[in-house]
Amino acid sequence: MRRTVWLLVYMMPALLALGLPSNRLTIVSVAQAQSTDGKTVLVSGATTVANLLQPLVEEFEAKQPGVRVIVQGSTHGKGFDALIEKRTDVCMTARSLTRDELDAARIKGIAVSEEFLTNDAVAIVTNPANPVDALSIPQLAKIFHGDYTNWRDVEGSDEPIQVITTSPGGGMASFLSNTIFKKPFTEKPYFESLPPRVPLWVSAKKGAIGFCRTSLAFEMSAAGKVKILAIKKSDSSPAVPLSEETLRDGSYPIMRALGLCYDRGRASKHVKEFVEFCQTKVKDPQRVAQEAR
Repeated sequence: MRRTVWLLVYMMPALLALGLPSNRLTIVSVAQAQSTDGKTVLVSGATTVANLLQPLVEEFEAKQPGVRVIVQGSTHGKGFDALIEKRTDVCMTARSLTRDELDAARIKGIAVSEEFLTNDAVAIVTNPANPVDALSIPQLAKIFHGDYTNWRDVEGSDEPIQVITTSPGGGMASFLSNTIFKKPFTEKPYFESLPPRVPLWVSAKKGAIGFCRTSLAFEMSAAGKVKILAIKKSDSSPAVPLSEETLRDGSYPIMRALGLCYDRGRASKHVKEFVEFCQTKVKDPQRVAQEAR
């Protein structure tokens, strides 16, 4: 039986550090991944989407004899750059494309087709010793922007706030700063380029706060390593916890769109068929929470 090839060199140190399973993955070089024969679909971008697509690829290949799908998990930004530079066929997106991204594609002559897969939540996590259980989006904006620097600013203990985040080009970081907080992040956070390591830093630092994908937050919360904060839309709104129920009914306030995009002008029949196949298989955010791991 042919094995699906997953290009996750970028993520392997984080997988090993977290003790996450990697035995299902075959590591290949970029050169190998880009060596196509006309029936290869190269998919690059957000790791959250890559993990979500993992169980779908072999099923698609079984329905399309001779077609090979290679998934390269990195970040939304890296995937989009690869798409407009014609180094990949499909970009996995961790949020809706911005006007700047669409303009950049247009300048390079790329006719982007953006296809929605499902919604996913972004978990906000703190160290488990933090007494704060809920924050509003305006409070979070001030924390990540650097206006609030001590937990007593949000009725917590007298402890400096340490913001842990990913690089600005990551899907979650840009989604939070541009869409949810509508403020840029502080210029002096603890930047961590590998998203799965953010909650590890949070668990190790008493005053830390960060964000991560839903399934990882659930796993680390169950192990007592982080606390998942309930979120209020405004300072006067009720706090909504992150749970399978609030994912299912859409009441959790920090939700983002996951999707796939490709160049309509050069997409092969197999590219379009793969995107359509994924759309029929991925539907609800509860599945994202269970399978994007």
